[in-house]
Amino acid sequence: MEKTVIDINKMGMTYSTGSGEEKIQAIKEISLHAKEGEFISLVGPSGCGKTTLLRIISGLLSPTVGSVSVNGKKVDGPSKDIGIVFQNPVLLEWRNILDNILLPIEIRNYDKKQYLGLAKELLKLTGLSGFEKRMPYELSGGMKQRACICRALIENPSLLLMDEPFGALDAFTRDQMNIELLKILAGESKSVMREDKKKKTVIFITHSITEAVFLSDKVVVLSGRPSMVLKSYDIPFDRPRNEEVLRESEFGNLVYQITEDIKIACGESLYA
Repeated sequence: MEKTVIDINKMGMTYSTGSGEEKIQAIKEISLHAKEGEFISLVGPSGCGKTTLLRIISGLLSPTVGSVSVNGKKVDGPSKDIGIVFQNPVLLEWRNILDNILLPIEIRNYDKKQYLGLAKELLKLTGLSGFEKRMPYELSGGMKQRACICRALIENPSLLLMDEPFGALDAFTRDQMNIELLKILAGESKSVMREDKKKKTVIFITHSITEAVFLSDKVVVLSGRPSMVLKSYDIPFDRPRNEEVLRESEFGNLVYQITEDIKIACGESLYA
């Protein structure tokens, strides 16, 4: 039986404004479940609550109603078992790449020497060997994001949350990073990262439908605010996956169907 990593049941989120007089319902009700090793993309109109949902899963926010569990435990704050990659590469400019990757280890006051081997393995896995002593300004945008992925993986989390990690890159680099991400996730199960050899579960936010279909095992379409799940698509293409899948007629049909769903969701959000 496959293990459930994320278990979200009838979760909703309502914000209070700065004055506290007005409340904004960001998420009406969402139920979402992710199995071990599953790659799920979230798509929907801008402002529909995708990032809010990710922050709730990560423990950075608490939902107003409903429940959120990761690996069978209620989420009540940030966990080392959850790695996060943001849209922009958030690297400390005064630290070299290796020191940026090891930052979470320092924050938790762990012995850095025990993590050097893993850090070097991650650098090799992401094609950054030889760049560990370089400063962030010396790296390209794609290389910076790979360094951020290394940092998110340094504590060996079972869950990886990615909030439009390639959204700020040019189209060509973005396509390259999609391929790199699949290689990283396929290769890490054979590395020293996990004794159990299990692949990581990924929740991925993107505005690119093509990217979502290419990367994912499942694409979840969210409505306009207040957010709900409109549809969920199981992606039928086997792994390992490469650019050849982009030529499949079924791939194009899925992109079209999901795009039409987003158009409907955007129309709804105009009147939310």
